[in-house]
Amino acid sequence: MGKVMEKKNITIICGVIVITAIIFLFLITANSTPIISSSEDKVASHFVSLFNISAGEEKFIFNANVTREELVNNGYEVITINDTYIGENPALSRAFEDGYSMIYHEDRESIFPLQGVILEYGGNFYHVLIGST
Repeated sequence: MGKVMEKKNITIICGVIVITAIIFLFLITANSTPIISSSEDKVASHFVSLFNISAGEEKFIFNANVTREELVNNGYEVITINDTYIGENPALSRAFEDGYSMIYHEDRESIFPLQGVILEYGGNFYHVLIGST
C-alpha cells in the first residue's frame, strides 16, 4: 500500500507541475508586448522639426524680417506649399501641429528631400530640420 500511495503522490505532484507550467506560459504569452512592431511602417528612427522663422525662431541663423530673396541668396531652397501638400505628407502634417514629428518608414520618401529646405506657407517661412533619435 505504501508504494501505491507513493506513485499516487508522484502523479499528483507531476500533474500540479504541468498545470502550473501551462498557466505560467499562458500568462507570459497573454501579457507579453512586442519589443519591435511587426510592421516596419511604425518604426521611427528620425524626426522632423519645423522652425517658424517668421515668428523669430532660429533668430541666430535668420534675421527677424528675412525675405525670400535673402533666403535664396544665402543658398536656401524655398518651396511654397499649401494645405494639399501638407495633407499628402503625414509627417509634415504632424509637424505643423506640434512643431516636430516622428518620421516613420512610409514617410521617408516624402520628407527626407525637405532636409534644410525653407517652406513658405501661409505667409510664413519654416526651416525644416531632420534629426535622428
